[in-house]
Amino acid sequence: MNKRIVIESKNLCFCPFQEKDFDLFYEIYSDKKLMKYVNKPLDREQAELFFKKTLKQYTLKKPKYFIGQIIDKQNKKIGLAGIFWNHEDARSLSENRNRNEGKLGLGLFSAFLRRIVALFDEKKRKIAQIQLFCNRFSILGQAPRSLSENRNRNEGELDLGRFFAFLRRIVALFDEKKRKMAQIQLFCNRFSILGQAPRTAEVGAMLLANNSNKGYGSEVFKAIMKELFTNRGIDQVVYCHHPQNTAAHNICQSLGCQIMEKNNQTKKTLTTWSMSNKDFRKLYC
Repeated sequence: MNKRIVIESKNLCFCPFQEKDFDLFYEIYSDKKLMKYVNKPLDREQAELFFKKTLKQYTLKKPKYFIGQIIDKQNKKIGLAGIFWNHEDARSLSENRNRNEGKLGLGLFSAFLRRIVALFDEKKRKIAQIQLFCNRFSILGQAPRSLSENRNRNEGELDLGRFFAFLRRIVALFDEKKRKMAQIQLFCNRFSILGQAPRTAEVGAMLLANNSNKGYGSEVFKAIMKELFTNRGIDQVVYCHHPQNTAAHNICQSLGCQIMEKNNQTKKTLTTWSMSNKDFRKLYC
């Protein structure tokens, strides 16, 4: 999205902020009641910094988010809404695999383990070759010890037998984890229109107190979803809210969204709703 994007509905207009609109931005993000279920209210300095970052996002080719103001037909500013998305959703299978390994902090560690095991296997191979040579040139046709006995003896002397069995187990578990990640990503690739993982956007909105109970929340969410699904190539829209935020719950329910995660009455857990492109078209197109 960029600063030219404007989303209009029957009664509202969702459009970018301008530098002169900081007062509205600050009024909303510093309001204790509006921020009750979001985060701590911002002071003026924090709001100014966030506002500058918000304006900067309008100029980027791949912005991380788009926050704009909501205006009614009488040109009255009544709130703000935001769209947040992650461009990494569309990465290829190999890129996602490398990204997940990096997040787990296991990529380099796994490579290190593989190198140790490979060196150990090479050592065993050389020991086996020496033992085979001894077997061939022994008067009795055998070396003093069998191949397996010598291998076990050498591993025992190095005190590495069990240790390397343990390392192999770690590598096997890591490979299983990567295999499952690859299967999930492959599933996403097969069912995506672009042959990539589904593109997901998260939306949110806050309205000034005197504009509640007018249906504006549902109207702005519906307009934003229509824009994302129709013109922005988004496959799924997600909305998260505090489990005690009944107004947000009612909006999502009225729009026909589906709960992804059930309520948990703790401050750390959010209720997550989703709407797919396919379901939206069934309901509203």
